[in-house]
Amino acid sequence: MYPLSSSCTCCPHHDPVRPHHAPVCPHHEPVCPQHEPVLITILSVLIMYPSVLIMYPSVLIMNLSVLIMNLSVLIMYPSVLIMNPSVLIMYLSVLIMNLSVLSLQDNHFRSAPLQQNVPVLLALLGVWYINFFQAETHAMLPYDQYMHRFAAYFQQGDMESNGKYITKDGSRVNYHTGPIVWGEPGTNGQHAFYQLIHQGTRMIPADFLIPAQSQHPIRNNLHHKILVANFLAQTEALMKGKTSDEARRELEAGGLKGDALEKLLPHKVFEGNKPSNSIVFKKLSPFMLGALVAMYEHKIFVQGVMWNINSYDQWGVELGKQLAKQIEPELKDDSEVTSHDSSTNGLINFLKKNFA
Repeated sequence: MYPLSSSCTCCPHHDPVRPHHAPVCPHHEPVCPQHEPVLITILSVLIMYPSVLIMYPSVLIMNLSVLIMNLSVLIMYPSVLIMNPSVLIMYLSVLIMNLSVLSLQDNHFRSAPLQQNVPVLLALLGVWYINFFQAETHAMLPYDQYMHRFAAYFQQGDMESNGKYITKDGSRVNYHTGPIVWGEPGTNGQHAFYQLIHQGTRMIPADFLIPAQSQHPIRNNLHHKILVANFLAQTEALMKGKTSDEARRELEAGGLKGDALEKLLPHKVFEGNKPSNSIVFKKLSPFMLGALVAMYEHKIFVQGVMWNINSYDQWGVELGKQLAKQIEPELKDDSEVTSHDSSTNGLINFLKKNFA
């Protein structure tokens, strides 16, 4: 099982298939009959692909390469092993730990019931928001500074995998696929882009991630408790919003009245019903980080299958590289370039004039 926690507080029926803050079917059915084929597709995926580890071996390869690299150092310099055998033990333990993470998460993805299968639920929610609510982006918001590059990692992991418009059979899709992935840690984002999430005109599904325990519990864990309070407040605010009556009472309590109150009132209203997932884990560690990475990789895999696209190529990366190889020789002298379109020719020639 994933060492994660989620709860539903937006639906009075608390249906188990709706994780934290998911928009609900208008009829409040546990599974909307209109979208049952989606669940059938996912179930067939789990049967057809019993080992996602084979399909997503990047973490395993990475750790094997680290082990091989360090073993080669020990072979070249055996004195290191003689003087400090803990080095080898450390790297072996890291490999074993990461293999155990992959096994744990792979088994969860393969065998957990659909209603409890975290990657499948995340994938379904993503497809729901993108293809039924026209969401264009997905925010990843970890409340831990040690995860400040987590969103950047999945900008590649998600957008390079599922940022495609050609299906496996070579036809063009007539629906949207992978979202734009972005995010920042903790309260940094609150004073930057949270305004857009709360009161902007686009739906922005967001994953909020936080450890229950801090790496540095100084002053009786004061700093982390402040982070937790902000984490909880943001997800509640996105879900509930603030009605016009609530905003009016708040302004009146602050002494505002008359035209000044009426002018400010609409700006203080929050619609709410903004989707978010709250992902809570015990404490950030190499094991837990690996678990989170595997969870999102499995999610990406499921969405690729649902959209019928190949998540394992990246031809979009190749075109720019090919053109760069053509342009590079043209930058070596002062001659005017005319071999490209007018815009690119103009840029190349302007840059060449200003190299010196």
